Amino acid sequence: MNTTIHTETNERHIMRNLLALKPGQFVGVTFRKINGDVRRMSCRVKDTDQTKKYLTVYDMNSRGYRRVNLDCIMSVRMAGIEFKVQ
Repeated sequence: MNTTIHTETNERHIMRNLLALKPGQFVGVTFRKINGDVRRMSCRVKDTDQTKKYLTVYDMNSRGYRRVNLDCIMSVRMAGIEFKVQ
């Protein structure tokens, strides 16, 4: 069963708090890259430092670490729930 929860703000602390619930968890992240392209990534959460603008993740497909700008996240999928930013 998939559930979608919409949030009405794109504040980075909401996404960071959501992703910091369980470090090391596997999640799906959809975000807009700096060039405007939309990217979907399956990854494992690495960094949960509450003061940074970026989230460090391990990209399962590319097999390497990536940084995602929290202000550019469009949705996060974890445990069958998708959290969307409107």
